[in-house]
Amino acid sequence: MQFTFLRGVCSTILMVIWGWGHLKHDLIDSVDRRSLPSLIFRCAQGGLSVFISFMCIKFFNVSTVGIVCSLTPLFVCMLAYFLLGERLKFFDQMALLAVFASVLLVILGAEGHESNTMSANPLALFALICQPILLAAGAVAMRQMRRMPETTCSTYQNASLAVLSSVFMLAYGMDFGFMFEFSLNAWLLCWVSSLLTILTQTCKFSAFKYHQASALQKLAFVPNVW
Repeated sequence: MQFTFLRGVCSTILMVIWGWGHLKHDLIDSVDRRSLPSLIFRCAQGGLSVFISFMCIKFFNVSTVGIVCSLTPLFVCMLAYFLLGERLKFFDQMALLAVFASVLLVILGAEGHESNTMSANPLALFALICQPILLAAGAVAMRQMRRMPETTCSTYQNASLAVLSSVFMLAYGMDFGFMFEFSLNAWLLCWVSSLLTILTQTCKFSAFKYHQASALQKLAFVPNVW
């Protein structure tokens, strides 16, 4: 959570430096009123998803969280069908149903520590189930914001991530003194991570800008390959 806050701050600083001289155009004039609700939701969803990931890792192992989050393409296609009017081929529908059935079997077949955690922490289980829905809704929101420049969306997302992360840190009793304990190499890695975050956001937004949300889900397995 602390690194997420710092990465959001550094990414915001980099975006402000990049857009210096035309910030008003990027942050105010370029905001499409029809896309404003999607932008607000995307910013809130990004911070909330980070908080859910932070919480779920405490109760579930990484593989379980990853398997549940693999449902994201299914929910993207469902939301894109109802909200964007996108269509799927029959083969794609069957493939998504197979993924849903596989993840459902994993959840229902949990044993030992995982099963006890699901029973003892219903809130954590509910948050874990909501995570792929939130991620999917965020993807659809990016498609709805396709009229806006990439720099506008990235700047607002990073700024909101920094603000929300700081709120979560205060709620968990964390302080901000960790920044003064970073070595030069740690700061260097932080700035590199921020640059990669901006690059990822820009590439992802550009993809949703020029392609349908449901069609892009065929490439959802690529991060797992890497």
